[in-house]
Parts: sequence; structure tokens; C-alpha cells
Amino acid sequence: MSVLSGIRDFFSSTWTLQSRKVDFFSHFNASGMGIHVNLMTVFGRWQVYKKCSPILTVIDRLSTAITNGHWSIVDLKGDPSTKYPQLENLMQKPNLMQSWSDFFIQLDTFKYLYGQAYIYAVVPVGMDKTKTASLWVADPQSVEAVWQTDAKLYYASELKQIIKEYRISLESQTIAVEPEHVLSIIDKREDMNNRQVSFTGESRLNSLEKEIKIVMQAQEAILELNTDRGAMGILTNKKRDQVGSIAMTPEEKADLHNEYRSKFGITKGRHKVMITEADVNWQAMTFSIKDLMLYEGIKECLERIFDTFNYPFELMSNSKDTTFANKNEAKKFLYQDNIIPAAQKYAEIFTTFFGLTDAKFKVDFSHVECLQEGIKERNEAKRALAQTYHTMFQNGIITREEYRKEMGMAEQILGSTFVTDETRTGNSVRITQS
Repeated sequence: MSVLSGIRDFFSSTWTLQSRKVDFFSHFNASGMGIHVNLMTVFGRWQVYKKCSPILTVIDRLSTAITNGHWSIVDLKGDPSTKYPQLENLMQKPNLMQSWSDFFIQLDTFKYLYGQAYIYAVVPVGMDKTKTASLWVADPQSVEAVWQTDAKLYYASELKQIIKEYRISLESQTIAVEPEHVLSIIDKREDMNNRQVSFTGESRLNSLEKEIKIVMQAQEAILELNTDRGAMGILTNKKRDQVGSIAMTPEEKADLHNEYRSKFGITKGRHKVMITEADVNWQAMTFSIKDLMLYEGIKECLERIFDTFNYPFELMSNSKDTTFANKNEAKKFLYQDNIIPAAQKYAEIFTTFFGLTDAKFKVDFSHVECLQEGIKERNEAKRALAQTYHTMFQNGIITREEYRKEMGMAEQILGSTFVTDETRTGNSVRITQS
């Protein structure tokens, strides 16, 4: 079986996270046994993603935010490179089913959920990885690393000295892939002292087991209180004789039950007041969601969850006390301390994976609206600085050369203003005359 035909069959049922419908809070079982989630297993983490909406929300927002970056390949000077057209094409259409944004959402979701994500590069036979035909994100549940029996981690210089091959499975299909064609992206490593564990990522969910269970159980309790209220109260007989209370006869109990089931209740179309000849007393038994303080408990756990994922809690829709200015600052924090460093890490990993030595991947977020303010502030500060030095120059306090040096420019303009060749030394630029 050829490589391309095997890939076509293997990924025939590949899905995109954006198109998958994920149900929110629901019971794990109908026996009322509570919520049981094993976050130490891959399947358990997937169940949490499906059932716990705050986890789904924070992961989806992070994976979507990173797609705002503009990707390109530049040379070592930072100028656009045209040497790798196939890699440029992959950044538009990585495979026949996904756009670059779809691809990255799936990749980033797996990374946050499992602590690790895999990319399979389909490389034509005899070609290097810069000629990769397509890129696929493989579910970590379907990837198995086959280790070399005599592998020595600290003495290895190539991946194939540690891993013999990767086996990627989907339903009944399994293919063996050379280790250099699989890119493993790890969010956080568990242990560098263990050969196999050092190639395994640790999910951030592992430290949130209690918080996740509290949130899910609280949501389950709110659902139960709203849908299955149980006994609203007790109707007791007030009739008494010389001995004490007189119990209702079976016929009287049956009449009250039948009347309540057929005519009365708190739902639409039911009577809210019962009229009966029986001499009864009412004792309420309802629970108040407010008194149980379920929402307060959920909020505290959500703050810990969002802190773990480094996502500002001020950006949540239920943060009523947050001002617009605070939200804008929170967005800048999100990009500067989370999204941009994560994207730069991806760029470095891609550069190494594809073996680029004269170019590199670059991702740019300068166009993002919340970051424009910072650029504007820097430009305004630079303009104010220029005006200050200009005044000092006009008054003879500093020389022209000092003025240019303080503004970060070369002291002298050499040659034509049209640059034909540059020699950079530190912060100075020497321009050869045209």
C-alpha cells in the first residue's frame, strides 16, 4: 500500500473540533452515584472536555485566540522568504479537510487537554520535510511510540535512536510512521529522568481534579433542583381527638394525590392553589439555590481553573464587576503572557522540525486590536522624545550626532538614502553609497 493511499484511508473519518457538537453538563449515570472522573487517563480528560463547559470554554478560547496570528516564513534577517513554497501552501491548507485555523484549533485543543499533541507529516518518498504534502493532527489516544530496546536518552543525538517508530491507529486501521515524520508537541513534561516519560506531556487538568468535580457536581445539583424538585412539602392532618392526631384514611390520601397529580403544580397550565375539604397543615421542604451558595463555590473553582490555564478571569462573561478598561488590559495580558509566547514556541518547533537553517517560521500579532494601543503608546512616546531632543538640538545643547544616537540611529548618514547593502554592528547601520 502506497503512503498516500494509506493516508487517504486512514484519515477518511478525520474530524474538526469546530464542527463537533459537544454537550454540556449532564449526568454520568442514572443511578445517582455522583460524578466519577479519572483525570489520569486520556479518556477521562476527554470526558471532562465534553461534560464540563468551563473546561471546554477556556480551551476553546485559547485555541481560537492563537489563530489570530499571521504566519509566514522569513529569512534570518526577518525579510519574507520565497525558498519554501510548499511550506507556505501548508499554512493555507495543511490537508484536504482543514484550513490552517481549523488545524491549529485541533492541535492546540489536544495540547491543553492532554498535555501533548502529535502532527503527522506526509512526506513523499525520497523528499525532505520541506516538501511535505500534508499535515494531520493525530489524536494522542491513537498514537503509540515503539521504543528502541537499547535506547540511551542522554547519549542520543537523533530521535530514531530513542523511538523505533510511531503507530497511529484509527478504528481498525494502524500505520507505522518513521519517528522523524511525527512532531510531538508537549505542553509540560512530566519527568526528564525517565526515558519514556520524558516524551510524554502532563495535562494541566491533573492538578484540577477537585475543582472540576466541584463545578460539575454543583451544576448537577442546580439541574436537579430545577427539574426534579422532589417533595415540595408535607400535608399533614390537623384533626385531633382525645388521644391525639387522627390519621388520614387511605381514601383521603388517594384523593389528595390524584387531585395534585391531575390539576396542581408549579409548571405552566397547572393550578397553584389547592382547595380541599380536608383539615390539613402545610410544611414546606424546598431548598434554595441561593442559600446553598452553589454559584459562589463554582466561581471560586473557576478562578483556579482559569489561573491554571493562564486565562484572565476578567474576560469571562459572568464577571459583572469588570470594566471595559480592565477587560482591555486583560486581553493584552492574555496575548503578551500566554498566546504570543505559545505561538513563538510553535514557530521554533516548526523551524526545527522542518530542518530550516536559512529561514524560520514567524507569527505576528501586531494587528490584533487590543495590542494596537501599546504600539500607539510607543509611537507617541517616541514622538515626544524626538521633540525633546529636537528642541535641545535647536538650542545648541546637544549636537546632531548626539541627537541621532539618542534616537537609536547611526551618528552619520553615509551615502545615498537608498539602501543597497547593510552591515549591522550592534545598533548602528552602515549604508553603502549607491
